[in-house]
Amino acid sequence: PNEYLYLNNGNNQYLCKCCDNTFSVNTKHYDELSYYCPHCNSKLELFHDRSNYLVYKCHNYKCSYYLDALDKQAKGDKSIKTGFDNDKLHYSYRSFKFDFKDANGNDKYTFTSKIRLDRAHHCPQTIGTVLTLLINYGLSSRKVAALMHDLFAVSISHQTVMNYAEACASVIQDLICNYKYELSNTLSGDETYIKISGSTFYIFFFSDPDKKIITSWKIYEHRDTKAAVESLLMSFKKYEKIPDDLLVITDGNPIYEAAQLFLDMNGIKFNLQQVIGLTNKDEVSKTYRPYKQIEERLNRTYKQNYYGTNGYSNLKGAQTYMILYVCYFNFLRLHSSLNYKSPVEIKELDEYDFMYDKWIHLINLSTKNYAT
Repeated sequence: PNEYLYLNNGNNQYLCKCCDNTFSVNTKHYDELSYYCPHCNSKLELFHDRSNYLVYKCHNYKCSYYLDALDKQAKGDKSIKTGFDNDKLHYSYRSFKFDFKDANGNDKYTFTSKIRLDRAHHCPQTIGTVLTLLINYGLSSRKVAALMHDLFAVSISHQTVMNYAEACASVIQDLICNYKYELSNTLSGDETYIKISGSTFYIFFFSDPDKKIITSWKIYEHRDTKAAVESLLMSFKKYEKIPDDLLVITDGNPIYEAAQLFLDMNGIKFNLQQVIGLTNKDEVSKTYRPYKQIEERLNRTYKQNYYGTNGYSNLKGAQTYMILYVCYFNFLRLHSSLNYKSPVEIKELDEYDFMYDKWIHLINLSTKNYAT
């Protein structure tokens, strides 16, 4: 009513005569989200539009953050990063295009197969021998089929070899994903590429460099921040509780720094050390390069087996081989750095003298104790 309110200006703004507050009836809400610098309150400007996030920067040359960074640079502080026209001295903010719930759900490795092992036409020892030749020795499915015929007089087609591998992978993935690993407080990671039907895909390997246990192995179509986040989450879930002093070592790819920031914003903290380039030009690279080289040797070991398979015709074939390879690497492969022991020792495997029996035992173990 007029005795309490009156039009304050020509833009439909009203003033309350009781409390002297102004307000508008027809407020306008803008779709554009604006960010402001916490140091000088200037509006941040869009600087980069990446595949997984947007980078905003404060371009105020009187900003306290910029002036402080400029002062440290003048004093020779090597922790201050510089770029073209000193653009890295300005305050920046990343706005991610994906949320934690989405990334946390996509890190799981769900692999299914319509082929059932209990309906196989061959005995378990034959299936175990097929896995030994295919995974342990990195032979192609055609060579495995030929060796089964030449050495054991077992008639089997190369397609049946792949069918058995796919069925075993769908069962044994529960073992490698849900096994209670004993890990150290250090993880190292690196990505490598493979070819699937002529297209390039990327594998993000993370492993414990001390225990030689692979903790992340998922295949991605793109090498981006979201893939790095999902791979890190996949590794972190192997811990019952994430260590307070967890150290992650990677190369200088900026996606890992962005992944650390994203996880830090969602309450997961860890120390990230990045090894830059091929030579030790800084103290961090000199200290942590041995860990990075361990991860590169893991990539090389996998590639040696991968080349023997003559590549993959589809993503499911690549996933099949990856699951079985990680199982072999973690539970069956003898490592010289571990005094020729496997990274994960299962006492029941010592009862078997032949590798095909060990494969069958791991499949049974996954079915009975780790199936989800």
